[in-house]
Amino acid sequence: MFYDIVDSTSLLSMLDPEEFADAQRAIHTTVASIIQRYDGYLDQIAGDGGCAFFGYPVATEDAAEAAVNAALEIIQRCRNLEQASDKISAVPMRIGLATGTVVVNSSSRVGLPGGVEIIGLAVNLAARLQTLTAPDSVLVSETTHRLTHSAFHYRFVDNITVKGFSEPQPVWQPLEKRELDSRFETRRRADTPLVARVQEIEVGLRCWSEVEKGTGRILFLTGEAGIGKSRLVSELSRHVDRSSCDRRLFQCQPRGNRRPFHALIDRFIREIRHFTGSEEVDNAAVRAYLAKLVPDVRQESIDSLCLLAEVSPGRLGGDMSPIDVPGQQFSRAAIGAMIDVLSAWSARKPQFIILEDYQWADALTKSLVAELARGIGGIRALLVVSSREPVGPDLTSCPGVVVQDLARLSSGNVAQLVEEIWKPHPVPQGLSHFIEARSEGVPLFVEELAYLLKDRFGSAHSTKVSWETMLVQEGVSTLKDLLLARIAGMNGARRIAQIASVIGREFLFPHLVAIAGGMPHDTIASHLESLVANNVVHPAGGEGERSFRFRHVLFQEAAYDSLLKSEQRELHRRIVAASKGSGSPQLSDDVLAWHCERAGLFQEATQYAIRAAEGCAIRSAMHEAYQLLASAETCLSRVTQSSSTDDLMLRLLATRGPVEMALYGSGSREARRTYEEAIAICRGKGPTDREQWFPLYWGWWITSPNSEAVARSQVIVSDLEKTSDPEIRLQALHCSWATHFHAGNHLDCLRCIDQGLRLYDRERAVLNRTKYGGHDAKVCGLAERGQSLWFRGDRAAAAKSVEAALHWAEEINHLGSICHALDVALIFNHFEKNGPEVLRLSARMRELAVQYDLPNCEAKADIFSGWALALQGHVTEGRGKFERGLKHQLKIGTEEDLPLYMDMRAATLECEGRDDLALRAIEEALEYAKRTSDVFWLPELYRRRAALGEQCGRSAVLVRLDLERALSLAVAQGAETIAQRVRDDLQRLDQG
Repeated sequence: MFYDIVDSTSLLSMLDPEEFADAQRAIHTTVASIIQRYDGYLDQIAGDGGCAFFGYPVATEDAAEAAVNAALEIIQRCRNLEQASDKISAVPMRIGLATGTVVVNSSSRVGLPGGVEIIGLAVNLAARLQTLTAPDSVLVSETTHRLTHSAFHYRFVDNITVKGFSEPQPVWQPLEKRELDSRFETRRRADTPLVARVQEIEVGLRCWSEVEKGTGRILFLTGEAGIGKSRLVSELSRHVDRSSCDRRLFQCQPRGNRRPFHALIDRFIREIRHFTGSEEVDNAAVRAYLAKLVPDVRQESIDSLCLLAEVSPGRLGGDMSPIDVPGQQFSRAAIGAMIDVLSAWSARKPQFIILEDYQWADALTKSLVAELARGIGGIRALLVVSSREPVGPDLTSCPGVVVQDLARLSSGNVAQLVEEIWKPHPVPQGLSHFIEARSEGVPLFVEELAYLLKDRFGSAHSTKVSWETMLVQEGVSTLKDLLLARIAGMNGARRIAQIASVIGREFLFPHLVAIAGGMPHDTIASHLESLVANNVVHPAGGEGERSFRFRHVLFQEAAYDSLLKSEQRELHRRIVAASKGSGSPQLSDDVLAWHCERAGLFQEATQYAIRAAEGCAIRSAMHEAYQLLASAETCLSRVTQSSSTDDLMLRLLATRGPVEMALYGSGSREARRTYEEAIAICRGKGPTDREQWFPLYWGWWITSPNSEAVARSQVIVSDLEKTSDPEIRLQALHCSWATHFHAGNHLDCLRCIDQGLRLYDRERAVLNRTKYGGHDAKVCGLAERGQSLWFRGDRAAAAKSVEAALHWAEEINHLGSICHALDVALIFNHFEKNGPEVLRLSARMRELAVQYDLPNCEAKADIFSGWALALQGHVTEGRGKFERGLKHQLKIGTEEDLPLYMDMRAATLECEGRDDLALRAIEEALEYAKRTSDVFWLPELYRRRAALGEQCGRSAVLVRLDLERALSLAVAQGAETIAQRVRDDLQRLDQG
């Protein structure tokens, strides 16, 4: 696709350069969002035009149709941009589209700017078509027209001569989306025979035989859409004796479903509703159902499943408290809960479990499958996973995993399938070769094309000419055309298929009734029977459930695409409205967000997407949360700005901040930018309601560079010192004392701690210790007080305060607080050079790291234990462990305490007798401290450089200069312990 803003020079002459830039940027932004929504790739923007590709980087069956849809929407949307400015009368666009084979290179490989280099005649043709297009219109090539003419109304324009093409090229103009008419009548038929899958069936049955003997297996069935994965799963299921096992089907969804374990939880919730006879799903219902289903499951697993099953866990209204991000602990607990349930099921009966369309699985489901791959052998279950994507080596290397990559049908297989379908009539001469050429051996395509031709010609004489003529007349050239034609030929049943497709691949009869616009129940039921008879949908529910499922996701997509955009919007609106009524099926927030977006209800879509993201975040599904927030921001950008949209954006940012810190780190550029944007909006709203926005102020501080942290903490304390909420005043002081310590302001640090601890309340702390810094404020205050007291010279009181922090962390039994207290205790005992205590505390830190999968704790355990071992004479072991820990910390941690760690590296190098490298490490530590303003250890670093410099032969003048600088800084900071060390060194230097 090439697009161009028509007559942009005239637009520039009407506006000043700044206004023109704003207008042009708005146009490009609009175009980019549309291209992205249709899965296109915007390669470049140059001035008043741009270039995009569809079907890249991932090939799709409907790339050409997506491109035409995008082009028509761009034309329409850019016409409406004039409403945004009274200075722009119109924004006409020209767009050219062409389809063909191209060569793609990464630009980095060929030394060119931009993302990719794409070479091919289609690129040249699309660029040429764009220049010939009239304003506010689209021109497409013959190939694009052939692939999409069943979906759009077209007007033939002309044959044009294009450089590089030997013959004139036909050019077409798409006018609008086509509403498909009935093109042929379908007749009821039996299931299609299965061909060319004997080996795959045998492999599946061998896997099941192993399961019956007690050894679990995972069977991956992979291949492109329409290759026969679902059919093979169905055939395997038929060979399994259902009386001797439990069969369970879980379906991953492509649209709107981003919740962790959505395929499993959606089925779980439906079964609970059937069990209780109510649409409401609460903890009591979940526990009652689990007590019946799997009474042997551990309590911890039940708690995790209750949280996962909560339909809408996001917060209501304008609650601005930061979300509780639990990290890896919940992920592990949730995966463990799922495995517990599976193990409980398999203890009673072998399990035949199907997980379909794995390519759409969420991150936690993929983690669950990976965990099962390592331990499935001990569970009596066969997990059959169908996926369009290949299986990675991390799974194929597991002994319990079997992979079957399904191939297309050979010529002989196609002929066999066509012969079976055509019975009892003889197959016309050449028909099998004709179908093979058209379908390229894709089984679903072969099947549908064979039935279409049989329905049309039957026993009558027909030839290649008549087959080709019929396909041209019916507008059939792709698999999607065939499926559209099948659905279009079902008269009233077609409408039910279309309505159902908006709900999803699987749908409930009551939900269908709720959005069918008053259609009688008997009529809907009759049409559903017709869809079942024609093999378009299948009954899917268990006993007592009126649930149905499209036979293949491609049928659902074809039915959905046959609706006009206006019809899609109206049906999505009905689904949203029905979800709010009593007795209607409840939908999760992520699904409602998707329906609202498709319905054009962008503000509601934003609200639901934020709630869904909050629910994902508290379940450790950070990537899904981040994607939902990106969708929310896109929807919010389409809502007219007001104070309510500002509040919604602040809530979005308050959710995104913790998610970005979990994904990228608290000092990451992404998290910092989010909180800076939030504070800019807060300040624009004026000084009122600062209590409400405090979590954003906290995030603004916690993500700030050390050089700005002191100033920001002072702003927070100043702005919130008069608040009536003692917890907010405490957390503001919490910001301040941590900042003052790292800045070396020990008196200010102690003052803030004393004020803060007087405000501490144990009950309030339960709600806030995870939200603010991930640890309890009292633990932090006692620990930081111990460190500052040590610097001030009161070593006995310091040790007592650090010990009190450890005891309090253990008493409240909060993991983040225990880790924080251990971290400070390790640093304190490093100050004291207490190697045995450092080793004891490191061992405790490592236990927690292993038990709860805490990489940061593991890194620190290695750093401190390595340092202690080296100082105790185990130099080789200690140096290796220290360097491993530091490398890990640099990869995953922040710059906090890094100058201290570099000093510890220098100490381990000294133990090796490598004073020159130790001196270099101190130089690096000094640079880090200056650059990051993490200066509490700076006086000691100058003292250490003086000592190492003397050992390495530096002049006495330079050594003294470092010692004098160290003394000056120590006195300024009130660090009497360090100051006394420096005075001792100066005295020794004078005497020497």
